[in-house]
Amino acid sequence: MLQKIIETINTLKSDNYALKDIAILTRGKKDGVLIASHLIENGIDVISFESLLLNNSKEVQFLIHYFNYLLAPKDKENAVFIIQFLLEKFNITESIFDVFEKYKTNTLRLFLNENNLNLNESSINKLSLYELTEYLINQYNLDDSINIYLQFFLEKVYEFSTKKGNSIANFIEWWNEKNDKFSIIIAEGIEAVRVMTIHKSKGLEFPVVIYPFANSPVKNNAQQDFFWITETGIQNLDVALLPINIALKKTKLAYIYEEEISKLTLDLINILYVALTRPEERLYVLSSIKKDAKGNISKNNIGAINDYLYDFCQQSFLTKNSDTNFEYGPFSPKTQQEKTKKDAIQTETFSIITHNSWREKIKISYQAPKFWDVESPEKIGEHGLLIHNILSELKHKDELQAILTRNINKGVITKNEALTLKNQLEKQFQHPLVGHLFSDFDMVKNEKNILLSSGSNYQPDRVTFKDKNIYIIDYKTGKPSNKHIEQLENYKKILAEMYPTFSIRSYVMYLPTSEVMEI
Repeated sequence: MLQKIIETINTLKSDNYALKDIAILTRGKKDGVLIASHLIENGIDVISFESLLLNNSKEVQFLIHYFNYLLAPKDKENAVFIIQFLLEKFNITESIFDVFEKYKTNTLRLFLNENNLNLNESSINKLSLYELTEYLINQYNLDDSINIYLQFFLEKVYEFSTKKGNSIANFIEWWNEKNDKFSIIIAEGIEAVRVMTIHKSKGLEFPVVIYPFANSPVKNNAQQDFFWITETGIQNLDVALLPINIALKKTKLAYIYEEEISKLTLDLINILYVALTRPEERLYVLSSIKKDAKGNISKNNIGAINDYLYDFCQQSFLTKNSDTNFEYGPFSPKTQQEKTKKDAIQTETFSIITHNSWREKIKISYQAPKFWDVESPEKIGEHGLLIHNILSELKHKDELQAILTRNINKGVITKNEALTLKNQLEKQFQHPLVGHLFSDFDMVKNEKNILLSSGSNYQPDRVTFKDKNIYIIDYKTGKPSNKHIEQLENYKKILAEMYPTFSIRSYVMYLPTSEVMEI
């Protein structure tokens, strides 16, 4: 049967079919694994659900074993896997038996130390689950070549940690429950034969379908070999578990037998329907028949797929090439079509995927928290924020040089930036609307909170008092907005209640352009 699959694929290739056009459907995963392994051994690329499972990657298995080792350092099973993996990974000329003979206790720890593969345990304890995973990948060069399984595994780690936390024990429990469902996702158009179960193929179509091992009996698994009855007719026996076999037909329970067989037969027909309606152009059904000592066809007592297929193949409209080979319809070679840009898949190959700690990627900006403008979240320039920062410290314009020098010493700005800021602000101090407010005043309040009885909190950027006048200046970045006007009107209303005898004027100063608008 396996060799027949190879021959069929070769025939299809000679008829101009690509491997990606071919799907092999099986009733169970076991047959799929067997077929995929045989195809790979014969140099045919395969994509199957089982081959795409994350847990089939040795690197993923290594990470899981390492997590288990961190939870249970004395568990030798994890130590054996980790050591064996590292021996192969780093080409260490030592057998697993030699390692355990050399180190009777603390085997893994001593092995790692000897080969400079030990980890910084104090650092590990500070890492989140995702960071720990990346750390292990880096430390053991698991990503020295492209490994899509690791990428998808990291996604699963991230998915778990964001929803359920950073407990290694909880992650392992979650992984053990669900890992048989986690697989990599591949793009359409990969040049390889698809191998999948009939169940997985529901709703899909393929140019060519090969359905091998099409000889499953109605009774396909152990769960269908028995059934429960609640009317036994035997005293003190309320229920009984009986096997489904033809012997029941000779008892008063024959009707139950017939019902069970009818249900199983219907299931079988449904499976056949799905398998036989997946192909668009060609269908190959590979089955087998039994013959008795006289060479006659021997059928299953309660039916099987091959029995139904053989009876169907006896129909006159099928071409009979031999007793066991039947054809229907033309099998002309596929016309070679020029690939269009739409059909072509553009791929980019990465030679390596790197994982670096966020601590190596993020540079802390000490000025950012002070600069953020919650009321004006538009994209803004750093230069405007620098001006805002300097003005928040300044009351009188004569303080400018001292403030700039202080910020240079703190590392907030450079000398060149200080010179630019000085020139720009000195021009601002000459603005006809607000320039005088930086030199002629009785009192200045920079970024002082106003707490209302309702619990609301407000913080104007600059409030200047002169005689019986109050001048409010708010620094904004970005484009003028109605929100800015509403905010200044609100400040005026609050201060009017606080200082009912004062005249109040308000301004918005846009940075870094120094445009001023009176509200």
